[in-house]
Amino acid sequence: KKNNGFTALDVAEDNIDSSYLFHQRLTWMALINAGAPRGSNPVSENLRSFKKPDGGKYKDRVNTLMLVATLVATMTFTAGFTLPGGYNGSVPNLGMSTLAKKTAFQVFLVCDTLAMYSSIITIVSLIWAQLGDLSLILKAFNIALPFLGLALTSMSIAFMAGTYAAVSHLPLLCYFILGIGAIFLLVLLLLLVPYVSPYTYTQPFLRHILYYPY
Repeated sequence: KKNNGFTALDVAEDNIDSSYLFHQRLTWMALINAGAPRGSNPVSENLRSFKKPDGGKYKDRVNTLMLVATLVATMTFTAGFTLPGGYNGSVPNLGMSTLAKKTAFQVFLVCDTLAMYSSIITIVSLIWAQLGDLSLILKAFNIALPFLGLALTSMSIAFMAGTYAAVSHLPLLCYFILGIGAIFLLVLLLLLVPYVSPYTYTQPFLRHILYYPY
């Protein structure tokens, strides 16, 4: 602890807001996963009270996140009406999806829907961040980042499941798609978790899992 009661974890969490560097984020995650203690006084009432925060520096970040979320919402909305496999052209299932009974297609629909609504929530929360109030921006980030991470992950799974459903009659190609998709999904998660994860982990099991990659 420092003289004024701050632990290393307190300082790391404060620096996440003041200077969003990836190295600082990884340092914070290492402290969290190692079970580092917090000080007796909240950081928001101590460290941040000595600063004069400026919400203007978050403007570019808000705009970038909103652009990404808008692209995800657009692509997933479009994918919902251009379903893989096409539509049935004969009665009694006229206009229905030809792959509706396939498990992979159902996974595609669930993940595509999840990605679209998650990206919409991200956009709405970032609209509030446009007001420029620092406390509102930070709260908006706490909502937007996890949902954006969920949207990107769900969109990736939806693409993999939709492609798998469309070529399910070719087993070798299906396995190749699943293998490539699983590898890149793992890479995506390793890149996303430090950026979109919330500022606190209370579950020892989750800390134990994240300890090894980070």
